[in-house]
Amino acid sequence: RARARDAVLAALERAQAERDGVCEAVAEAEAERGPLVERVASCREEEAAATEECARLEARLAALRAEAPAHEDRRQGLLAQIRALAAEDAELRLKLEAAQEHLWKFESRERDR
Repeated sequence: RARARDAVLAALERAQAERDGVCEAVAEAEAERGPLVERVASCREEEAAATEECARLEARLAALRAEAPAHEDRRQGLLAQIRALAAEDAELRLKLEAAQEHLWKFESRERDR
């Protein structure tokens, strides 16, 4: 009977030691869980912010793509104006040269008189 009692007590002690070890492991896991839960929440917030920023950028890109043809038309119009002004400038320069030559000839004739 004493042996049986000692065996039961030993088994109870082993079970208690095992239970204590499990409880300690659970406590450690719980301690690690808190920061992990916070980290997951933080990551979800970052993901939501990134998703929102992505949607904003996609909308801006769509708007820019929609505006692109109008900007290209305006650009082509401005280039055409520049070309026309350059042609007018060249024509005016030629007329100025001709007028200067005419003036020099006129002044030369006046001096010769």
